[in-house]
Amino acid sequence: MNNPQNKEDRIVFLEETVRRLLKERGEWQSKAYRLESKLNALSTDSLDYPKTNECFIFELGEIIRPMVHDMKGQLSLAGTVAKKVSQSIGQEESTIDINELMSDMELINDSLSYIHRLISNLSYLGGKIPDNFTSVNLNKLIKDTTEFIKRKHNDFITELDIADEPLQVMAHEDSLTMLITNLVKNAIEACDPKHGQIYISAKRDDSNAELVNIIVKDNGIGIHENEKERMYDIHYTTKKNGFGLGLYLVKKAVELHKGIITCEGEPFKGTSFTVSLPIEKEEKNDNS
Repeated sequence: MNNPQNKEDRIVFLEETVRRLLKERGEWQSKAYRLESKLNALSTDSLDYPKTNECFIFELGEIIRPMVHDMKGQLSLAGTVAKKVSQSIGQEESTIDINELMSDMELINDSLSYIHRLISNLSYLGGKIPDNFTSVNLNKLIKDTTEFIKRKHNDFITELDIADEPLQVMAHEDSLTMLITNLVKNAIEACDPKHGQIYISAKRDDSNAELVNIIVKDNGIGIHENEKERMYDIHYTTKKNGFGLGLYLVKKAVELHKGIITCEGEPFKGTSFTVSLPIEKEEKNDNS
């Protein structure tokens, strides 16, 4: 049914669209479960690989890449449907709670967009390096990314300390979003859900105005000195459930943007990650 005009048709259209969206969602969830099974098998069967061996990275990429293509198609379609529903039901008033439905659809669309970005970044484990850099407003990116995470983890007290001045960086936006997301979620997982506090800041470096420092700090379980040497290694993790990809991808994203990452922390005293990235240089017009 295309372009429904009256209220009854719009409700029918909404119901059909939601059913279709749920079907699409079920399909990519099924694919995600199959991917997880393959990764579990790989982590079990590939014990001959040293944990930092590039063979493991390539093998992982080979498994993920064909599924990435298929899943991205499903996610793109589901996102288009969600957007179409939001536009359709917003054209006139109705006895049903349109605002609530639109809000739900927007959340679904945000979630699908996030998964799409995550899958895109996983694809370069197999050798594909992103090269489509653009000028990115770091202030807005951090605020939007943090707000999205807080929707699912609102038990944590997140303090944002973002500079008032514009912080523009030349970046691959999806990779930068993944970097921040992984650092914040890593901090969340390190904290007690009842007392977790996470501090996120983005400001120019005091000693070098050409750099911006992104800090993600938590009051969680902290880190041992011997873990600092291995925490960026592929397949290294101290978690019961995990493949050790999060901080590895963070480090790769930092290197991609010619930045530096440092970590400070002690056991039971929290952990702080600082990512330093170059500020986008302003072009000067010399008319003399």
